[in-house]
Amino acid sequence: MPIRITGLNSGLDTEALVSELVSAYRKKTEKYTKAQTKLSWKQDAWKNLNDKVSKFYSKLTNMKYSTAYVSKKASISDATKASVSVKSSVATGSYSLKINETAKSGYLSGAALGDGITANSTMAELGYFEGGEISVTAEGKTTNIAVDSSTKISDFISSLNEAGVNASFDAKYHRIYVSAKKAGSENDFTLSGISVSGNEALSKLGLNVDSSEDREPYKVWAAYAKNADGNPYITGYDDDGKPITNGDLDTYQTKLALQDIINQKGQKSAEITKNQAKIQYAQAYRTVQETADTTSQEYQDALAIVNGSALDAADKTAIQDSYAAGNLDSDITGWRDSIADARKFLEEHEVVDNTTLDLDAMEDKIIGAVNVLNSPVSKSEGAVRMYGQDAEIELNGVTYQSSSNEFDINGLTINALAKTTDEITISVDTNSQALYDTVKDFIKEYNTLINEMNSLYNADSAKGYEPLTSEEKDAMSDREVEEWEKKIKDSLFRRDDTVSSIVNSLHNIMLGSFTVNGKSYSLSSFGISTIGILNANKNEEKAFHIDGDSEDSAVSGKDDRLMAAIKEDPDVIVDFMKQLTGKLYDSIHERMSSSTLSSFGVVYNDKQMAAEYSDYTTTISKWDKKLESIEESYFKKFAAMESALATLQSQQSSLASLMGF
Repeated sequence: MPIRITGLNSGLDTEALVSELVSAYRKKTEKYTKAQTKLSWKQDAWKNLNDKVSKFYSKLTNMKYSTAYVSKKASISDATKASVSVKSSVATGSYSLKINETAKSGYLSGAALGDGITANSTMAELGYFEGGEISVTAEGKTTNIAVDSSTKISDFISSLNEAGVNASFDAKYHRIYVSAKKAGSENDFTLSGISVSGNEALSKLGLNVDSSEDREPYKVWAAYAKNADGNPYITGYDDDGKPITNGDLDTYQTKLALQDIINQKGQKSAEITKNQAKIQYAQAYRTVQETADTTSQEYQDALAIVNGSALDAADKTAIQDSYAAGNLDSDITGWRDSIADARKFLEEHEVVDNTTLDLDAMEDKIIGAVNVLNSPVSKSEGAVRMYGQDAEIELNGVTYQSSSNEFDINGLTINALAKTTDEITISVDTNSQALYDTVKDFIKEYNTLINEMNSLYNADSAKGYEPLTSEEKDAMSDREVEEWEKKIKDSLFRRDDTVSSIVNSLHNIMLGSFTVNGKSYSLSSFGISTIGILNANKNEEKAFHIDGDSEDSAVSGKDDRLMAAIKEDPDVIVDFMKQLTGKLYDSIHERMSSSTLSSFGVVYNDKQMAAEYSDYTTTISKWDKKLESIEESYFKKFAAMESALATLQSQQSSLASLMGF
């Protein structure tokens, strides 16, 4: 604001005069500023209330499902052998349990590599001067790790971890440790050297245990080896696991056989695609021929397939002729059998993948595998291999297996801790108190929310109270300002339509009935109801009370019908509560849906309020500019008056001087 020196000639308090002249415009600005402040307070109040509604909504999200209601409890005769929990669906009674095995993860403790070996030691320091590959199978994939004389142990450990196992090097004991990431036999891992040099690298690393499991990858590749007659080179294995061979290994016949497999894989893939197309066309063609209603969606979909099929004309004609002759069903069966055979072939030769390995590389794998199986193994002395093991239990005489120690069986969750020698007993009973507490907690949270919303809706009027300007606040004490603003803030939701709508919607649902097993129930069926306006505290007339609740003096003397109903049939209570909370959830969810007036996740018109706040900002800015313009206009007029007076006074002084005064 510019500094003005006014009234020097007129003696008038120009500032006060202008302030009075523009007071009407200033009050307009103050009016909109106060309205915006009040709107801001209401936005904050709605955010707070919306958080509480959202919290209740989150509780309803869980209570729609049976898992939220613990209507059963379980105990076990020996908690050192197993732990047990139950779902409401489990049948009450006694269960006999035996734990035959617990799940274990595959584990390999490598042999000691020598006192001077560290994570930074190279393969050369371990006595390995060749180059080879080590194959790791884990988590459903196979990874080949290349090693040579310069490879550090730390680098090899990193490669193992990337391949899907947990690996580490113990600097104190100079050993490599490898374990599967999950328990169970299917989640175990294998380590094998590709070729003799790869197998030797595995031995130098202290990880070669020469087990039958670790030899399986070699056997898979060696099975492709052929002799001079084109027959399998290895026909079996003796008791020591050594190959029983038939003639000499012939690399030419082996490569020829591999090429044939690669060719067949391409043919089989094409065969599957072709026969699938034939089946789709044949079924669609039959639908087109036999559907009477050509306007139906089924007919239109089938016609689109017939017209859009990529089959050539000869195949289409053959299928049409087969339909006319009544042979289509047998043809479809034949095509399906052909697809099954082709898929079986592809599965059996999965390792021979010409998209990732060329023919020479595959031949090298086969020859290397044969050499490993034929050569004496340099077993790592001191290495210990523990293989992955599935858990196995017997529940009421039925055997179950799992890759983990947890079993979920028909609502009963068993966590196996240790093997048992004798049967142990699981007892399942109705957990009446837990279910009662679940219902009681729900009623309590509902009452807390509904009572607060009722209080806000029925708040005392704040008529005559408006947000204070800075000048008004300066004239009051801090306590007076706080009490003044509290009066306004407490009344923000008085007679608010949105609050009323939410309260009435939820209350009506709580009063509603739901059908369970063909019978209609309401909350009052279980002794849960309101106690009437005359008996309820102020703003709590819509709250619900549980008859017989010892913590509620209003109904503590009544019979506990809820507990009686739970003991009689807990499933009825669970089903009723699922329906009730589900409908409450749907009601709030609908209000929380996004619209032109509100954002997703809120129950009030936040977008509309934000737009109104922005409009107030624009309006206040306009009035501020208008006020400034009018003030400037008045000041200019007073300045002109002062200038005129100054001129007049100067003339009078000159005249007086001429006249000798």
